[in-house]
Parts: sequence; structure tokens; C-alpha cells
Amino acid sequence: WSWPHGYDSVIDAATVAAINTTLLTGDTHWLDLPGAHFDILFAKGKPIEDFRMIGASIENVWIRKAAEATGRHDAYVMPKRIRDSGWFDFQTISIYNTVASWSVSFDPRERERLAKLQANEPYDWAQSYSFHSKGDDSHDRPWLSYLDGRFPDYPETILTHALQSVAHRLDKISKDDADLTRVHIHHWQERNPVTTEALIQLTLGAPQPLYNGGFINSAFRYFDPDAARPGLPADVSALVSDIVSTGATLQLVNLSPTHKRRVLVQAGFLKEHRILSVTPTGSEPVAVGGSYLVVDLPPRSEITLAVKLDRLAAAPSYGLPDYAALSSHSN
Repeated sequence: WSWPHGYDSVIDAATVAAINTTLLTGDTHWLDLPGAHFDILFAKGKPIEDFRMIGASIENVWIRKAAEATGRHDAYVMPKRIRDSGWFDFQTISIYNTVASWSVSFDPRERERLAKLQANEPYDWAQSYSFHSKGDDSHDRPWLSYLDGRFPDYPETILTHALQSVAHRLDKISKDDADLTRVHIHHWQERNPVTTEALIQLTLGAPQPLYNGGFINSAFRYFDPDAARPGLPADVSALVSDIVSTGATLQLVNLSPTHKRRVLVQAGFLKEHRILSVTPTGSEPVAVGGSYLVVDLPPRSEITLAVKLDRLAAAPSYGLPDYAALSSHSN
């Protein structure tokens, strides 16, 4: 608790352990452990006039960008470390642990924690900024605003920012003349052009995995049954636009002007959910009752599906689907 990152390292371990135990047992009460940590330290927090003056050991990049954009540097901070003399190292607050817990449990208390923080911050969460943080995360505030219907342009905005980040880092690589046998590890971190946060949020309906050991905990995972491989088929895009405790809304688009595409949709990244039913827009519900849904997309077509899920109904698994058997059962 006194090491330079304090709470941020401790809560990562606690959250990952609680999520993994929840996945294995189906009991979401394990997530009370990281939630209680947040509550205690948030209650010890305070508003300050200028967070630049506190000399924090770590910062939330989204808040820094929001402050630069608005000219406001007041913030709500909470202590991240403790020693014999008490709590210290007050810092701006990252919410990725709370969001990770919510993405598994859908406990309304997690959203209440986030709403309390939002009410104490001077910045509009329905704003996105172009940056690549160390964990390729920290766009969770605007993503939640999108899911709440407050930031409808978020998908286009965050994809633009992701492309800007890739271009910026590729430019740094092209101009890099450092002796690569002598550089610090941050040299590599600051030039890694791979960014996944936007795609994970938009296509899977999930927050970026926790930097220190987290899994993807999502509503869906996709496979290409015709190519017998994980991932979306060629020409196909996916967008998860709404997530609730009972399911999620999924939009699939086939951009090919000539070819039909088939998508295998799995319930949960680790097959931990069950699909109860699916309702195409303007149609009646179709019962599914299994781990998978196969969707045939004609050329130049799109479909929006309200997918009802029984969450945490199955043991988590990285096992791959039986492509041949599932391909013969299209919906």
C-alpha cells in the first residue's frame, strides 16, 4: 500500500481475483471486495482546486485531457497510499476497476459508484479525447455515456481517435534514432502502435481488460464458421450499442456488395453466458437456448438484434466451437 502506485496495483489484483472467482462460481458477491475498497477511499476523498499541484504518482489521462480542453483543473481526488502517519498521495480517479466489475455483475451499486463520482467531477463524461494511455484504456467515461444514450457519436469519435493514435505512434517509430539496446521500457510502450480499446468496447461490448492480468469480459465473441477461425468474417462489422443485465443490443453489417457472410455469435467471451432469445428489429422473438447464434447476412445488409442473455450460466471456457455442426443451423 505504500509502493508508488498503492491502491491502483492492489485494486487490480483484488478485482482480477474477484472477477475470476465470480466466473468460476457464478456468485457475484465476490466483487464486493474491490467495491468496498473503492467506497472507503472515495469517502476519504476531497475536491481540490488544481490537481496539477498535488504531485501524484500516477494520473488519469482522460481527466488531464479534459482539463486541457476546458481550462478547468479542479477535480475530486482520493488517497492512493497509506503509511504509519495515515493516508496520502491524493490522485484523480481511474474507474476501470469499477467498470470491469460492472461488466461482469451488472450490480446497480457499481453504476451508483460511478454516478457519485461523475457528480463530483467538473468534466462532461460525454467527451472523448485522442490519447493512448499506458494500459490502452481510460476512455471508459465516454463509453459509458454512449451506452447511456448521452454520446451517440462516440463510435465514430473513438475510432477516429484510435486511428490518430496509430498514425502518431507510427510516425514516432519512423523518426526513432535511439540506441535500442539502451532505451527504457517506456520507450517501447510509447511507440507501440497497437490499440484495441475502441474495438473491444464497440464490437464486444466490453471494457478494455485490466492492465495487470485481466480477461475480456464481454457480452459476445465472434467466429467465422466458414473459415473455421475466431474473429469477425471479412467485410463484417459489429456494434454493441446497449448493455443491460438481461442482455445486449447487437448490430451486424455485411459490407460486401456481392458475397453472403455468416457470423457465429457466442454468448460471452468465455462462453460463460447463454442466449435465451434474439429479437430482430420489427420481428418477434426467436428462442435460442444455447451458447451460439448463427447469423446469415446477405450482401449489403445489416441487422439489429436484441439478444436476451442468461448471464454467468455456464462454466467459462476458451474452447472453440464445432464449426461444422453449427454451420448447418443458421438463423
